Amino acid sequence: MKKALLMVTLLTGVTISQGDSFAFDTSTLKGLYIGGGIGSMTLSTKMGIDSLANNTPDSASKSLSNTNVSFNGIIGYEKTFGNNYVAGIEAQYVWAKNEADTLNNLKAPLVIFPVKDSLRSKSSYGVSGTFGRTFGVITPYVKLGIISTSFESKASNPDNTQNIEGMDKKNRWGFSAGVGVRYSLNKSLDFTTEFQTFRHKTLQSKNFDTDAGERHVIKTKSNLYNVWAGLRWKF
Repeated sequence: MKKALLMVTLLTGVTISQGDSFAFDTSTLKGLYIGGGIGSMTLSTKMGIDSLANNTPDSASKSLSNTNVSFNGIIGYEKTFGNNYVAGIEAQYVWAKNEADTLNNLKAPLVIFPVKDSLRSKSSYGVSGTFGRTFGVITPYVKLGIISTSFESKASNPDNTQNIEGMDKKNRWGFSAGVGVRYSLNKSLDFTTEFQTFRHKTLQSKNFDTDAGERHVIKTKSNLYNVWAGLRWKF
């Protein structure tokens, strides 16, 4: 038993005497913290075209996804209250390069004008409120907030001679939601793992006409899914 207690002391920096319970004082779960980690980000997007050709409505859409590594950084403040509840506010930055490209596949059956639509996501940043409850050294939590993602977006005909206005916005706002679990390694250091979703407003082009007498509008709806794990240092 003494050897086990010595091993816990060496690994965590917390001295536990025989008979003590393996739990940290929840008063340490308050104040400023910073952290970071690595994970996986998936871009899920649905690209579509609504058209009117020869007074006949037509549409086509294509769903695509792409996954790449994500790098995450957080800074926040939290405080305990009541029966071991924890609430706070957190800012987050995520860098992940994802891309989706329809090439020439986005073409409605009645539409003469095929669309080349490409989308690249680079980085996201946002602010969230957090809420959880501590059970010994484990704290499950939820978070909800707002997010902005940097996109490179472009739509054109396949040979790039006609760009479509309204599809080149750089940033898109939306909301974020997530769940996670923290494990306290010692009074200052936590291990954190988290799942998040970033939901963005649909990007829609202005109506445009072609020489064939067709009228079109392009729509792109994009969401991001981020799973990451890392460390958090509490001051």
